[in-house]
Amino acid sequence: MASAYDKASLVMLPNAYKDGKVYSVKPEDRSGDFTFTRPTAATRVNAAGNIEKETSNLILQSNQFDTTWSVENATTTSGQSGYDGLNNAWLLENTTTNFPRTQQNISLNEVVTISLYAKAGTNNFIRLLRIGGNTAQVYFDLSNGAIANESNTIDSNITSVGNGWYRCSSTFTGATTSVRIYSADSVGSFALGNTLIQDAQLEQGLVARDYIETTTSAVYGGITDNVPRLDYSNGAACPSLLLEPQRTNFINFSEYYGQYSSTRSTITDNYGISPDGSQNAAAVFNTTDNGRHNFGGNYFSVTSGTSYVNSVFAKAGTITKMKLKLFSGGGSPIGFNDGDFDLTNGTATGTGAGIESYGNGWYRCYVVDSPTSSVSNTRFNLELLNASGGVSYVGSVTDYIEIFGSQVEAGSYPTSYIPTYGSSVTRTQEAVANQSIPNTPSLWSCLIDVDFSKMSLVNNKAFFNTITTTGVMSWRFFNKSGAQVISPYFEASASYAFDTNIDNNKTDGRVLLRHNGGGSYTYFRSYLGVVTQTTATGLTETDLNQINFNGGDAKWASSQILVFPTALSDAECIELTTI
Repeated sequence: MASAYDKASLVMLPNAYKDGKVYSVKPEDRSGDFTFTRPTAATRVNAAGNIEKETSNLILQSNQFDTTWSVENATTTSGQSGYDGLNNAWLLENTTTNFPRTQQNISLNEVVTISLYAKAGTNNFIRLLRIGGNTAQVYFDLSNGAIANESNTIDSNITSVGNGWYRCSSTFTGATTSVRIYSADSVGSFALGNTLIQDAQLEQGLVARDYIETTTSAVYGGITDNVPRLDYSNGAACPSLLLEPQRTNFINFSEYYGQYSSTRSTITDNYGISPDGSQNAAAVFNTTDNGRHNFGGNYFSVTSGTSYVNSVFAKAGTITKMKLKLFSGGGSPIGFNDGDFDLTNGTATGTGAGIESYGNGWYRCYVVDSPTSSVSNTRFNLELLNASGGVSYVGSVTDYIEIFGSQVEAGSYPTSYIPTYGSSVTRTQEAVANQSIPNTPSLWSCLIDVDFSKMSLVNNKAFFNTITTTGVMSWRFFNKSGAQVISPYFEASASYAFDTNIDNNKTDGRVLLRHNGGGSYTYFRSYLGVVTQTTATGLTETDLNQINFNGGDAKWASSQILVFPTALSDAECIELTTI
């Protein structure tokens, strides 16, 4: 392949990227770079093997407690020695005992975690208060690193960061209209004393993540909108560029399972380390009652005959087997298949059931099926099975499994995880395009590495098609029936599709399309160790000026794209496509 890189006029290896851009290795003048669009946030599996999500800090002026923050019966003084060794901490000092505080108004209605760094001054306590649908609060004792009191919280934590400083955090759900910070000398008492504070953060989710500083607006990081997803889920050292269609997660709370009702089971949120590397996986425990042990999620609508994917990440605890299905809120069957999962052996049984390993004992379990009834009160159901796979039994309160990331989406295969914190969320379709092919050759060859393990379509087949519009060439995926995704067909009256013949075996593949001239194109495909070639004639002549890809109705990933300003020989094409 080394000589192939020398011959290529365009080489894209998805290792370097920024917002809205995937860099090409050749040409070096950046004219071959690819633009990337996706109007929403998304997730990927990063190089550490963790699911990476968008991060955020929704608090304004996160370390400027005398600006957007309003101070009541207290003063805030900057220039104090902070936890990071800089003089950027603040002294929050009470001027009266009548609920002195600094506060910021905000409008949210979701699962959020507020955090800040604090150190005892003449007062030993800090109080975090959330005003909203229900008042939630927590008192942190900065003299011993303990939580002294809390109410209406999901979880609270205090962690020493050295030199008397602690990072204090608490998680709430529901409406939030104001976040307040108090210096206190004990629970419920606000003496004329002071406390040091620094770096406040308010973010979606069940845990406090790395601090992001803000000024006059919220700041977002990670896989935000228009950030390409270089995905490492295949375990390789080099990533693949992941492209997916638009999907919506109908589950309102994909991680906060304490929101849902349960039967003969109890839920402990933030129990273990999830596939995203944070302590935000839930544990589902049995009870000693005799019967079925399960819980269900929120209501949403399904349409009869439409395909849906019900999925969750799960890890064996003392319980190793579980069942996943959809049913109506009233308990009526809607014809959705059950999936039974063995979390020790990593196996799935049941029509449409599948399982994927995510490392560290975690599996993504899913069921694909079409309900036989249209109902507006559908919900997912997760059931704990006994060691023999039975559904009805006497449980033990120490028996549990861990779960994370529930998702129900309309489609025939599971796509990447879409986090939700209080309402359904839509991840929009992605597209990547190169606007300038060097040399604009009339005879050309184009090679693409395709990670077929990411590609799952109806009947597990896809069509790889070329399209032209006003002399601009683009490649896209078509569904099994040959229906177009966005652009016009290759010919005005018809399309020519090259069947990738994925079937049920999924592995890396390589495809190469060569323009022979005279309206002739040859397609080379390497799959499962065999190279095949197909030639089509009588098609429109076109120079290669542009390459476009998008998620369309397919999920796929590519680890390299090469363009050659010549029609390579059969021998060269076969060598290039051989894996």
